Amino acid sequence: MNRWSDRLGSIVSMALLGGLAAASYLLSEWALQPDWQRASADRAGPTALVYGATIVRTNRDGLPDQRIQTPEIEQFADGQSLFKSPVVVILRPDRPPVTVTADKGSVSADQSLVTLRQKVVVTRQAFGTDPSIRVETESLAFFVNEDIARTADPVMIYRGSSTLYGVGMTLNQKTDQMTILADSRMVLPRQK
Repeated sequence: MNRWSDRLGSIVSMALLGGLAAASYLLSEWALQPDWQRASADRAGPTALVYGATIVRTNRDGLPDQRIQTPEIEQFADGQSLFKSPVVVILRPDRPPVTVTADKGSVSADQSLVTLRQKVVVTRQAFGTDPSIRVETESLAFFVNEDIARTADPVMIYRGSSTLYGVGMTLNQKTDQMTILADSRMVLPRQK
């Protein structure tokens, strides 16, 4: 009987010692966490606000290939960002830049997806034999790693003097090829 009580006492002592060690470790980890990290973990809103920002993405040679300008960025703890009135400029050495404007925008936490919403307008000036282009839609998602832009919303494309209507669009930024996904209608100017 005495052996059981000794063993039970040892087991209880070991359990209490283990619990005390675990509690002290967790307390030390919490105490060593920076104040800004604790504050940002507790917040539901943005962790940072940036005003008057310009973000530049460069190519492999270190030359600018995309620029985002915005009057305000809201940065969240998970890495996601929200933009107000963003202007995206896609710079290309052999062709005129493509400019995209919108009322709102966001960048995913891993920065692989840029989404523009509300009054999205894509423009490119004429060059060579290609006329100027203007695309109007309500949302546009840029898949950064693939250089593809997509929307499922209705689109209006003005190319020179012709107009193309449709629902949904895919734009390959490498080749400038646009594909209307459904219900496309084209209005051509009258020939003289």
